[in-house]
Amino acid sequence: MASKTVIKKILGVKKIKIEDLRFDDNDETLYIYVSLTKGQRYKCPICHKRCKGYDAITINRKWRSLDFGPCKVYIICDVKRVSCKDHGIISEDVPFAYH
Repeated sequence: MASKTVIKKILGVKKIKIEDLRFDDNDETLYIYVSLTKGQRYKCPICHKRCKGYDAITINRKWRSLDFGPCKVYIICDVKRVSCKDHGIISEDVPFAYH
């Protein structure tokens, strides 16, 4: 099984594509760079409806995940803004991020 598939199973995340894995030896941190799959892009995080993209600007966001032993893990994803008819301009839904 490929390392990216193993990482997805361990994290328990679906509907994403792992783009890159980077390990920082200095502070023992694993950075997992992901992107949303086509069907998950441009959705409102409140009503989960498909929306139009608002602009081309993406924000690189970082979420802390469960550690792998002594190693800290961060998931990094580019997030776009969408224009929802009901909720206005808002950052798109990220399926693995919870409040």
